[in-house]
Amino acid sequence: MSIIRFIKNWTLPIAMLAGALSYFIYTSIPALVPTRPYVARLIDILQPVLIFSMLFITFCKVDIRDLKLCRWHI
Repeated sequence: MSIIRFIKNWTLPIAMLAGALSYFIYTSIPALVPTRPYVARLIDILQPVLIFSMLFITFCKVDIRDLKLCRWHI
């Protein structure tokens, strides 16, 4: 099994586990309570951008290397 196939198969479970662990660690640290409104605002902005990026890259049939700026874009 190649490393690329291994990464593709395990990216989602590892990301889900990392997100859940990060959340529980963040909520269990009392010193971070004052930062919660700022983090909530950041998540409100960042979450739709990340979801759009994931869906765009997943369903777009364009190779990532082809997404570079050219002269005619300006």
